[in-house]
Amino acid sequence: MDNKKQDFQMLGRELDQAMERRWLDEKLPLYLRKRFIVLIGLLVMGFLVIRLVTPSRLTFKSVSELPAKTAQEFQFKWTEENFSELRKGTTINDVLESYGRPSSSRDLIIAGDPGVELTYDQGAFSGQFNQGALITLIFKNIDEPILSSKSFYRLPVLPYTDQKSDTASDEWTEKVVQGLKVGSTDGLGGDTLEDILDKYGYPKSYETSGYNDDRQIIISYHFENRHLYLTFYKQSQAQEYRLSHKEWRLQ
Repeated sequence: MDNKKQDFQMLGRELDQAMERRWLDEKLPLYLRKRFIVLIGLLVMGFLVIRLVTPSRLTFKSVSELPAKTAQEFQFKWTEENFSELRKGTTINDVLESYGRPSSSRDLIIAGDPGVELTYDQGAFSGQFNQGALITLIFKNIDEPILSSKSFYRLPVLPYTDQKSDTASDEWTEKVVQGLKVGSTDGLGGDTLEDILDKYGYPKSYETSGYNDDRQIIISYHFENRHLYLTFYKQSQAQEYRLSHKEWRLQ
């Protein structure tokens, strides 16, 4: 039944087109018919030209034009939350529309295919390169540039990185540090970041990093001529951070 309906619709369109051609032949003078045909031809050519000069994907030649040229053109809108929401397959145009121009861009090759890298450096226009958060996005440029991978560095991860302390707890001793439970390389089975912060207070600094869905937080406690670094990995199922590595010098 659906095929028959489609056949009737196609037949109707063909009849309409035939009637229009007949009307042109009968009603319009010859010179107007020629002008009408020329006008249609120009419109078709114009459409084809538009399609040719505005391709669906960015060319390598245009990649150098993507970065912001001034501080007014650059706005760092990234948070760990919207970074996490960014999915593979997102087009480069969607990223530019949502997050604005990057601070830099470059062409690259990904497994033999052309690609594009966008970098959003928070300190790019403040004279503090690589001092603030850094976002790197890699796009495969086959039919059009689509997101292949993403990473960040020093991006705040709330609620863990919103509070710091210059004074380390007196409870940090060699015995306490040795007693911390370290899990596997990805933190599975280790002490949680929440427990460490609750027991021993906030650290002096945080270093955060992420690659696709993986997340890592390194917290640093500093004493006079002493230090303690603890590395935590986010668990994919429990959505919590667990201890994967510890490094210290307390004596």
